[in-house]
Amino acid sequence: MNDAARKARLCLGMAVVLLVLLSETVVAHQRLPSPWSPWVWGGLGLGAALCLGLAAWFHRRSKQHG
Repeated sequence: MNDAARKARLCLGMAVVLLVLLSETVVAHQRLPSPWSPWVWGGLGLGAALCLGLAAWFHRRSKQHG
């Protein structure tokens, strides 16, 4: 496994963790609403989207360089 493939797997794993945390905060908001929840959701969603984008980029890069 080359370096780009390792980075792709790492970014994908981080995205999964962020999405799990996002789902946990949605459930927590149903039990105890907070005015900060949309900001937390935005941050976690943005982080997950960024990680997914990086994972796709590193995956494509790993396939190009063999």
